Amino acid sequence: LEATEPTEAAEPTLTARACELQVILTGDLATMLSAAAGRPAADPHGRLAASMLMATMVTAYGEALAAYRKRAQPIPAFLAVMDCGFAGVDVALAGTAYV
Repeated sequence: LEATEPTEAAEPTLTARACELQVILTGDLATMLSAAAGRPAADPHGRLAASMLMATMVTAYGEALAAYRKRAQPIPAFLAVMDCGFAGVDVALAGTAYV
């Protein structure tokens, strides 16, 4: 997109709401992961896993969007970040109930 074109990201109110939703989704994901692993809802490993997974998704989306805007293929950009993020989650949570 050209710098003169308005985007949702340029709107502070929408950006703030997106950040708020990201926090809510991360908390919900942490609760679901903890429940699936038979752990307490406030389990720190569940919160870590949820945060890492959400950061992976947000970063992968950003990379895919950047590739798309450059008229490159967004799917390989997205998948490369997802693979890296998932590998990081596997390493960080090795030996816990989440891997």
